[in-house]
Amino acid sequence: MNPAFLDVPLYGLAAIVLATLLGGLLRGFTGGAGAVVVIMPVLSAFVGAREAVPVGVCLMLLTGFQLGRRALRDADIREAATLSISSVLLVPAGIWLLFSVDEEPMRRAVAVMAILFAAILLSGWRHRGPRGPAVAAVAGGLSGLIGGAVGMGGPPMFLYIMSGPSPAHVQRGTIALSSSITPIVTLTALAIAGAFIPRVFWLILVLTPVFVFGTWAGTHYFGRVDETLFRRLSLGAMIVVSTLVLFL
Repeated sequence: MNPAFLDVPLYGLAAIVLATLLGGLLRGFTGGAGAVVVIMPVLSAFVGAREAVPVGVCLMLLTGFQLGRRALRDADIREAATLSISSVLLVPAGIWLLFSVDEEPMRRAVAVMAILFAAILLSGWRHRGPRGPAVAAVAGGLSGLIGGAVGMGGPPMFLYIMSGPSPAHVQRGTIALSSSITPIVTLTALAIAGAFIPRVFWLILVLTPVFVFGTWAGTHYFGRVDETLFRRLSLGAMIVVSTLVLFL
């Protein structure tokens, strides 16, 4: 049984919706870290990377507005600006890779990046080296390149932010703000590249309420539940799922 307007098997649609809900919860809990790692491998497995990337980026942008007021209040504006500007500069190079490389290698690249980033986030690894504008620019640029190519550019930026000395609420605000600015440029570049075909619009329409609800729930219950345990369970599950996707 296929939802005709999506051309996705019913079990695939169920998997995509569940991954989107979990990603939204992580988005609300952490401000961004882990959200796309949960969504992108499942989405790309059923619709391909070239359609998954604009959907994932659009979801992050829409919930960026949802988190925006709190992010502006809490974020380190200077650090967020450095990360965002450097990220934006390399987004076009990533999108060029997305449309230049064959679809199958890109689908597998999404799975590999999801496994890698989920493992790093789970490990609790933190950048212990030098900090400052130059290092932030490298983290942001790497995020832009990976984000344009496979839709998962957030983790390098998030790992840099979370390794800093700022309090948790400031880190969360900086993550939310940084991950809300880059998608605007990314979506513009994707539109110019012709990524927005009808199925992409349908997927955005179907998944936006799920992701927005998950983000609201994550924000609402931030500080009330064990966010660390939930994050570990979600990212651990996605390592398993991404591994399966990799060998499909």
